[in-house]
Amino acid sequence: MDRKETVRIYIGRIATLLLGLSVMALGIACCIRADLGVTPISCPPYVLSLGLPFTVGQFTVAMHLSLVIGQKIMLRHKFKEIQWLQIVLAFVFGSLIDGCMRLTASVVPAGYPMSLLILLTGNILLALGMLFEIHSRLILVPTDGFVKAVCSRTGHSFARVKIIFDVSLLLVSVVCSMVLLGRIEGIREGTLISAFMVGYFLSAIRRIVGIVTNKTLVNR
Repeated sequence: MDRKETVRIYIGRIATLLLGLSVMALGIACCIRADLGVTPISCPPYVLSLGLPFTVGQFTVAMHLSLVIGQKIMLRHKFKEIQWLQIVLAFVFGSLIDGCMRLTASVVPAGYPMSLLILLTGNILLALGMLFEIHSRLILVPTDGFVKAVCSRTGHSFARVKIIFDVSLLLVSVVCSMVLLGRIEGIREGTLISAFMVGYFLSAIRRIVGIVTNKTLVNR
C-alpha cells in the first residue's frame, strides 16, 4: 500500500469518526429534549449543567478529560501515546453536543407519546453514531477507553465493567442532583429505556448492515 492510499484510508476513518460523534451528539440532544431521563453516560454532565453555569457539552469535556487521566493512572506505561488524542476527541464531542442542543432548542414534545418518540429517535441516533465510531477503527471515546482500561487492570469482562460504570455514573448524578437542586433530575424511565434500547438498536443496525452488505456482494 503506497503513501497516498494510506493517507486516503486514514482521512476516511477520521471522517467516519467525526460523523459518528456528530450523530451521537444529536442523539444525546434528542434524549435530553424528550425530558424522560437521559442516558447514564450523559447524566452527570446534564445534572451539573442544571445546577451550575456551564453547558452540558462543557461538563462532558471535563468528565472525559478526567477519564483520560484515569486511564493514564491505571495503565501507566501501557497507556499508548496515541490515546492522548482522546483529549481532542473530548473537546470536539463537547462542542458538538452544545451545537446539537442549540439546534434542537425548539423541540418541545407535546405529550408523553411524542416524548417517547423523541427518546427512541435519540436512542437510534446514539446506536448509529456508535456504529460509525466502531467502524472508524481509530481511538475510543474516553468513556469506552476508561472502561477498557479498567478491564485491562481487573481482568473483568467489558460488559460487566460497563454496567458497574453506568450505575456509578447514575449514583454520582443522584448525589449531585440532590446537592445542587434538592431533587432528582435526569433519571427517569427514559434512562432505563436508553440503557437497554441503545444496545438493542446497535445490534439491529449491525445485522441490517451485514445483510445488505452480503446481498450486495452476492449480486455483483
